[in-house]
Amino acid sequence: MQDKIDLIDFKAFSNFEKRFLSLMPENSFNDYDSCWLWQGKLETTGYGRIVCGNKRYGVHQLAYMIFNGDIPQGKIVRHTCDNKNCMNPKHLVLGNHQDNALDLMQRKSPIFAQLNEEAVKVIKWMLKYKNHHGLSRKLASVYNVHFTTISDIKRNKTWYWVNV
Repeated sequence: MQDKIDLIDFKAFSNFEKRFLSLMPENSFNDYDSCWLWQGKLETTGYGRIVCGNKRYGVHQLAYMIFNGDIPQGKIVRHTCDNKNCMNPKHLVLGNHQDNALDLMQRKSPIFAQLNEEAVKVIKWMLKYKNHHGLSRKLASVYNVHFTTISDIKRNKTWYWVNV
């Protein structure tokens, strides 16, 4: 579970806020509906990150906090636009990991494009009754997904509503 992020923890927050806001796209405040794409460093995951002290923070989290306030413990900041690089506070809402997964499913995110309920039933059945070393990687190859997708299914992190 994610610890509560508290802006008071940042030393010299006003300098940090200026640096953060300087990396927002030009004319962001004139276009309230469009995605505001982070102009700084991106992680390989596609999320914008910024370092303060010895910690890395997601820019969407920081944008949420600057414009809307603290993130309560146990909550995450979700993108309503499915753009990991977006920092428009109008596109950011609080929720939990389950809400986030349901959002992705409802908007038919590419993350779920390779799988459907029938495929997940087969995957869950194989993992339950025919599990052996290397099975997750083989299933990932068969279904053309990353092996962590299979691991998430196995741990009911995703597709938790599908039963075998």
